[in-house]
Amino acid sequence: MKKEFKNVKILKKTVRRKNGKILKRVQDDMGWFRCDFSGALAPDKNFSLFTSHLSPTHFSQKAASRIIRVVAGVTSRSTSRVGFAIAHTAPYRKFGFTLAEVLITLGIIGIVAAMTMPTLIQNYKKKVILTHLKKSYAVIQNAFALSAVNNGEFSTWPTGESIDVNSYFNIYLKPYFNGVKLCNTSKDCGYDARMFYNSTLVTTNPTRILFQLNDGTIILFMKNTYDSKDNIVYTNYFYMDVNGAKKPNETGKDVFMLQRDSNAINAYNSDICTENDSSGCLKKIIESGWEFPKDYPYKL
Repeated sequence: MKKEFKNVKILKKTVRRKNGKILKRVQDDMGWFRCDFSGALAPDKNFSLFTSHLSPTHFSQKAASRIIRVVAGVTSRSTSRVGFAIAHTAPYRKFGFTLAEVLITLGIIGIVAAMTMPTLIQNYKKKVILTHLKKSYAVIQNAFALSAVNNGEFSTWPTGESIDVNSYFNIYLKPYFNGVKLCNTSKDCGYDARMFYNSTLVTTNPTRILFQLNDGTIILFMKNTYDSKDNIVYTNYFYMDVNGAKKPNETGKDVFMLQRDSNAINAYNSDICTENDSSGCLKKIIESGWEFPKDYPYKL
């Protein structure tokens, strides 16, 4: 059976001897053949890119010699001293990217990143604030509940100057928090110069106590306040800064309002959460399943 070789190319000159015989290998699109010039061309199993089966094609020594001479350009009639490895060749092309293509791709990646990164950063900040908020809220609730068990309802706790700040802190607050620290000024808690509560330095005084928990949460607790006639007024609300002195230190963003009920701590009971009044923002977050609702007025 006649077999034609097309589109073949010399790869390199090879000579292999086995038992004193010169062997040559030729390959077509059906597989490899071992050409023994002292005998016939016999099939040889090889793991080709195209096939791994044994081709049934056999060639006579004369046919094989003619193939080698035609393909390899050998003019000598004697082929016993010459052997070439020849292989079927398909069109070959090198693949790569030009500089322009690389620059265009990088430009597209940069544009996409510029469009998506602000949203990703904002979502990350929200997640961090919500995680701290939920944890701090639970810690404060538990601590004040324990204190109420031992010291009575919040409304019965002393107010005004009937007890000094250190005594109040040591009796009603410190024993129920782990690793709590009293701050004489806002700078003692890590604030630069101003605090969330107002535009001036906040100082621990007979009406309010500033202290920091071991996780960094800062609490501004009001014992009481005074009315226009300097009468003592019981205060049921206070503030917590869930990430401490870290920015932004603004109500509605990382500072939230709590209130003391008879013997429990809850979110300040207000339905108002606007850009001008953040008193009910914690309540709104809790009612939204501890998530910032879509219409939340403050952007982190």
